[in-house]
Amino acid sequence: MVLEIMARKKEYIESEVIEKAMTLFWRNGYENTSMQMLEKEMGINKFSIYSSFGSKHGVFIESLKSYKTKVKDVFDKLKNASNGVEDIRQFFYDSVQLGRDNEKSEKGCLITNTYNEFSQSLMN
Repeated sequence: MVLEIMARKKEYIESEVIEKAMTLFWRNGYENTSMQMLEKEMGINKFSIYSSFGSKHGVFIESLKSYKTKVKDVFDKLKNASNGVEDIRQFFYDSVQLGRDNEKSEKGCLITNTYNEFSQSLMN
């Protein structure tokens, strides 16, 4: 008798759940974001989180990669621009918009916020 084990199909889109996790980390910081909070925000259970991302740290790394892509898009737009001051102005508007793409406006840069969070924990 041959036993076939079929992998369960993911019932979520990784980029969408990572986007939600990124917003949560951005709002609360890494240390203050619990697995329970991630479960609720991402809309998937712990098993799916661990299966897809390995750990909270894995979700965080994927969140940073997603953020990096968003920031790169803003810089690429400026790099390829040709309207001088107007493009520089648009760059700043686009940068601010990164933190406002969701219903709750995030403050500052996710990377800078993370740096500050970790540097403060090292000093304590």
